[in-house]
Amino acid sequence: ILMNDTLNEIYENLIQFGGFFDPDNLQEQIAELTQQSLNPDLWNDQDAARALLQKKAAKERELNDFMAMESEYANLKELYAMA
Repeated sequence: ILMNDTLNEIYENLIQFGGFFDPDNLQEQIAELTQQSLNPDLWNDQDAARALLQKKAAKERELNDFMAMESEYANLKELYAMA
């Protein structure tokens, strides 16, 4: 039961992080930044293009970090169920 309590605590923390990371919103922001990066005029201003791509990369890292935590939780829960 102790391990199950720990898993529940991890899940609650993950949910709180989900609110912080807001994966749905991150996906929308990444899609919008991707659309902006497709504008050929963007590349007329190299600094703006670089800033946009850096922002997009940061959002993608945030989303990947959250998804990795979510995956780790699922793995832990599955391993506990098998024990």
